Amino acid sequence: MNQLKRNNVQNLEIEGIGGWLILLAFGIVGSPIVYLLTFISTFIKVFINTNFTIIYAANNTLAMAIIFELIGCLILFAFSSYNLFLFFKKKNKFPKYMIIYFISNLCFQIITLLLSSLLNIEDNNNIAMSFLISGIWSLYLTKSARVKNTFKN
Repeated sequence: MNQLKRNNVQNLEIEGIGGWLILLAFGIVGSPIVYLLTFISTFIKVFINTNFTIIYAANNTLAMAIIFELIGCLILFAFSSYNLFLFFKKKNKFPKYMIIYFISNLCFQIITLLLSSLLNIEDNNNIAMSFLISGIWSLYLTKSARVKNTFKN
């Protein structure tokens, strides 16, 4: 009898955006907004409130770091927006692209941290926490029955 109950539970098809996927959905919806606001804020600070040629003349490494930050924000904005589309269309390539996004975001944070230390600028990124969160969500995306049953298109 106990074995019969266990088999019935395993055969249940858990699908749809529910459970832990709701938490992931909040992050997926928020990511493009955060990257867009970061881009706009950095762009306004550098190109509207300050003369970029003065920054470049004073420290071309800082200027390149700013350009890297702006380009990185745009790339991650586009990538996270595409993941948002894949998520709500329940496309089967979403889990793979989300894991690639996590890796890309970690690489961007590591490079930003290295540039900040090179320029003696304090960086508040907590890479260890980002690594942990990315690892947990990546495992969830690869192992979860809900994810496998939801993203089939």
